[in-house]
Amino acid sequence: MTPQKTSKKGRPTKHWSDILRVKLWYLSVSDLSGVSDYELDMRFGFSLGETPSSADRPRLFEEIRKKNRIPSRGNHWRKPSDIVARVANHPGLESTIRLYEADFWRVIKELPTTLSQANKMVQVFLTKHQLERITWHDAKQAITTMSGERPDEHSCFSHCLKTSFQKLVVLDRLTGLVLLNRQADMSGNLEMTEILRSHLDESLELFFSPRFGWQEAMDYYQLALEDICFGARGGGSSEMDLRTRYESITRDPILPMTMVSDFYAKRKT
Repeated sequence: MTPQKTSKKGRPTKHWSDILRVKLWYLSVSDLSGVSDYELDMRFGFSLGETPSSADRPRLFEEIRKKNRIPSRGNHWRKPSDIVARVANHPGLESTIRLYEADFWRVIKELPTTLSQANKMVQVFLTKHQLERITWHDAKQAITTMSGERPDEHSCFSHCLKTSFQKLVVLDRLTGLVLLNRQADMSGNLEMTEILRSHLDESLELFFSPRFGWQEAMDYYQLALEDICFGARGGGSSEMDLRTRYESITRDPILPMTMVSDFYAKRKT
């Protein structure tokens, strides 16, 4: 099914990521549980205290699968996704809530429209995942110390990015690449934007391709790039001042805080 931005009378248009979020959550629940929609309805479709009954089962998971309905017993699409929490409390399904509540879904719908916003969001991401920027010179020394390699500026940045993101789950990696791409682009650093765009292209393709048929994967890929690369932007004189500063900062590689601390500690000895 090709993703579309659809709406019914009186409802806001659904963003493509809302459809994708529900679809991926359902696929995760279905794969991990290994049971049918009927069994999922019997386990999670009834309110607490209700006695599950085949005759009264809500066919909730069938609607989620076919119509990408928000996982809630409520009829209104804005109601809380209470089913997500109940499913996650079931042994073996704990990871499904991390997928549904990943930062990616918020970030892709609330992309920074100014460089100031991008800088703040990137810093929040780096802090949350215990990452930090260091100068290219120090990053190159750190890599040489750890692996014996002597990278140039381009390979150094990419090497550090892969090292920093390798332990992150896929949606967190995508979140970081989306934010870093917007920051570099808004700062006017075309060189780093191109490098980050290459990483983003590869990650989006690897994310969508195994989960969907070729056409649907390409549709989601194009929708994501359209929002990330051509989404709304603002600006002003203050933004021009920031561009001068961050055009340089966005060149600085990113490494895990623990690795940076170890490197500086060894350099002192």
